[in-house]
Amino acid sequence: MTDTPKKLVLEPAAATPNLFSPEALTPTIAVPEQAKLFWFWIGVRLDCPRSALRFGGLCFSKQTFSVLRDLRQANGATSRIAHPGQLVKLSLDQLTALAETIPRRILRIVPRPGKAPICGLLRIPLPEDEQQMLDEGLHFRPYVPSDRDHPLSRFIYCQYVPGRNPVKPMGSTPIPLSVAEIGIGLPPADAVAATVSDLVKPQTNPEMDGGLVHEHGHPRPIDPNSIEAR
Repeated sequence: MTDTPKKLVLEPAAATPNLFSPEALTPTIAVPEQAKLFWFWIGVRLDCPRSALRFGGLCFSKQTFSVLRDLRQANGATSRIAHPGQLVKLSLDQLTALAETIPRRILRIVPRPGKAPICGLLRIPLPEDEQQMLDEGLHFRPYVPSDRDHPLSRFIYCQYVPGRNPVKPMGSTPIPLSVAEIGIGLPPADAVAATVSDLVKPQTNPEMDGGLVHEHGHPRPIDPNSIEAR
């Protein structure tokens, strides 16, 4: 007795995704709310005895400069345009970290007759920080308040600037009030954050009018987020 051969049934082939389609080649980039970037004008006020203060991964400066070349001059003369502070892009996460850092920074100003004062930026450690250093056997000097100490917030400013392409502040622009006076203003809920395309598209800037270009000869304006203090 022979077995009846089984009928071969062909299943339909699974649909192979088209790796060359626009959908496959264009990923969806979802930027978390806390990671969106906003323009802020930051710096130190004129009454600060130091020209710049560096903390929290940022540099707060009294002045930054744009170096421009005048194409109308045969010798390629350059000019330096001074700007109070600088424009930077910050995320809400960075602002939160900055707000947690500022209250624990102290500027100690030691006057010297006939000379510039000695200024030191001190950090007030948290109790858990001190305990961790003790547990790890690390030597540290605890913060001892002095009448020469001043809150860092009195000397710095951090102001939200609306728009995707703000104009860099000039020397005649009034400097914002300090963080100790007005705090840090958050962007409104409907503010449009910078996207990836905003970081690579050409920027427009009134300083480019009249044949002025960047020192390195690029035909594009200077990105305010890359100002160099020279």
